[in-house]
Amino acid sequence: MRLRRTHLDDPLPDENMGVPLPGALVDWSALPEDRLLNEEVQTILRASIDELPPILRAAFILRDVEQLTTAECAQIQRISEAACKVRLHRARLRLRERLSGSFLDQFDQQEPRFAPPEESL
Repeated sequence: MRLRRTHLDDPLPDENMGVPLPGALVDWSALPEDRLLNEEVQTILRASIDELPPILRAAFILRDVEQLTTAECAQIQRISEAACKVRLHRARLRLRERLSGSFLDQFDQQEPRFAPPEESL
């Protein structure tokens, strides 16, 4: 059996050889609907964070947004680590309450995307 010989001297196709290259690549990973919903979620989240009391907001932003350690958050706020953890916990609970209400209202207003299966007797 005879094997094909590879031609190492053959040039690779480039711009001069007329091979069409894409001018611009389009990102299809996010559809316009998804981008709009993402922007709405960000707006709701920012508004909910702004509604937090200042001490809870500071703990939440330092720990969850800025991603500082608990020790660093406590040092910046001049409180103990335990107090920082309590404030962070309370902030997360308040955000969860506000956001769950916002999202439940939003989903109740939407039409269902699929019909529930009919029960057969």
